[in-house]
Parts: sequence; structure tokens; C-alpha cells
Amino acid sequence: MTGNIKSPAGFTLLETITVIAIFSLTVVATLNLYLLFFKNQIQVERQTTVQTDARFVLNAMMQALDIASIDYDYYGGAVPTNPSVLALRTVQHDSIRFRYDATTQVVEVCQHGPAHQPCDDLNPSMWSPLNDQVNSPVEVFQVWVSPSSTPFQRDISGAAFSNEQPKVTVVLRLTDRTGENAITFQTTLTSRVYER
Repeated sequence: MTGNIKSPAGFTLLETITVIAIFSLTVVATLNLYLLFFKNQIQVERQTTVQTDARFVLNAMMQALDIASIDYDYYGGAVPTNPSVLALRTVQHDSIRFRYDATTQVVEVCQHGPAHQPCDDLNPSMWSPLNDQVNSPVEVFQVWVSPSSTPFQRDISGAAFSNEQPKVTVVLRLTDRTGENAITFQTTLTSRVYER
């Protein structure tokens, strides 16, 4: 037999190397997309945790202001600029206090009625944390009260000095545990208690 010898059916070495290269590139691209998606998912979860904690703190303050007003007596009649404690008093004279503990980076609340022991700023067992200090520590907690002195005082004729309802502006900055995702919230809350 004379003539050309045919090779058995199959792939040449060049075709095999080309397929392996294309497959490798596809696997690497898919793996990079998966890792990018996974990294973004973790970041979104951290941001969601921070936002949830911030909303919880602000919602607790909003609910307290729905049933209470600024306790001007706690401050001696005039609220200082950016007080360390936000003191509220309900119509039943229950006390509600909010404060920021910089050592643990949490916003805390103390809530007691007149029959109970009043809120003690120096007794940590009376205070409950509102945010998760591990997953979303608070970096900034600032409070401004307007008006700074009670608008409920009356002059000699019995007319009110001011017709302004007390309001509280809160600035809250939380981060995730890595410190990468910082979110600042600012809102103004108005007391729903009318003492006039």
C-alpha cells in the first residue's frame, strides 16, 4: 500500500491547547465575578446593619418625643448647646433619658416612672444600649434642643413667652465594624406633648 497515511480522528495539539486556554479564561472570569459579587454582598449587609441600628435609635427617640417633652428642669431651666444627656419628661412625670457612651460607642436609654428610682447618670445598670456596639458603633451623637429655655413659662399677665413647640435635632454617625461604611443621619424631631 502506497499513499498517505491518515491520522486517526481526534483533536490536534494546537486545538487542545486553544480549548484549554479559552476554558481557563472563562473559569478565571467567572471566579472574579463571584468574588466581586460576594465582596459587594458583604458590604451591603454591613451597610444595612448600620442603617437598621441608626433607624432604631432615631425611632426610639421619636417614640419618646411622641409621649414626652424636653425636661427643662433637668437642665436647670436652660438646655446647654449639645448636651451630653437628652432629658425628657412625660405628662405623668416619668423620666426618659438618652445619652452617648463614648467608651462603648453606644447610645443608651434610661426610662423610669416617678414611683421607680429616677434615672441615675452614674449608674450603668439603669441604662440600656440602643445600638450594637460590635457591628455598628456610634462615632458621633449630637443633640440640639430648640428653644433652649422652656417655652411654657408665662408672663405676669398669663400669656406664654413663646409659641414654639420644643424640637430636638439629632446628628448620628455610625460605622460598620471595619470603619469603611460610615453613615451620618440628621433629623429634627418635634415633641407631640402640648403643655399649654
